Amino acid sequence: ATMLRTAAVGLALLSLLSGIVHGAPRAAKNVQVSVEAPWGAAPLVLEASEFFSGDHFWRFAASIPANGLAMSDKDQYDAVLSAAGALVSKPQVDILKYALALRNFSPRLQAYTQLWAHAEASGCSLAGSAVAVVEGKCVTDPSALKDTVATCAAAKSGEASGADGVLDFEHVFTGTGGSKPGAVTVLLYAAIGTPTFLSFHAELTQLASAGEVKYVLRHAWPLGAAKSMPIQGYGVELAIKNMEYKAVDDRKR
Repeated sequence: ATMLRTAAVGLALLSLLSGIVHGAPRAAKNVQVSVEAPWGAAPLVLEASEFFSGDHFWRFAASIPANGLAMSDKDQYDAVLSAAGALVSKPQVDILKYALALRNFSPRLQAYTQLWAHAEASGCSLAGSAVAVVEGKCVTDPSALKDTVATCAAAKSGEASGADGVLDFEHVFTGTGGSKPGAVTVLLYAAIGTPTFLSFHAELTQLASAGEVKYVLRHAWPLGAAKSMPIQGYGVELAIKNMEYKAVDDRKR
């Protein structure tokens, strides 16, 4: 009887230990790796605008509502696709979706942040979310543009035209008749989808259409606490070697 009780207790303990071993949660063996850009994510409406060029760019910029930049990412995405659908074909809209998924135009927008840093170092401020630089003068009020342009044009009269500092990838609004000789270059630092951009844009398109200015838009937006931006389309290989050694007796028997 004693032996039977001992055997029963042994079986119970063995069963309990087996349950503990098999029931213990196993650590997941998969490894998840993500690659993030060293800069923060830019607003989707700005990235989408870089998909367009020429007249399509300006039509797209003017079609984004004044509260576009303040929208959530989902609402910005919907607004972008709605505006793009009125400008390009459905296959091109599909390509735009793919480009936004890859954040394809994010590096170019980072180039604009460097241009804004240069303007900020010259004394301009983006406190009102937009500023126009006219021959080195910072203009924050759209209604003051005409007077500032007239003053700068008069001071520039008779001078030989030099390099205006406009880069190849920048967006230049050109009227049907082009710019007049000696036209003043206006660099607008602003974010599409804001009231101040639309106000400046209305004034500058009139001046550019009359040939009085060369209107250049440079993306600039309040950076704030930038969200991290994962980079899509990159693969990461993890070479993991099993370093577990087993003792094997290889002596000849």
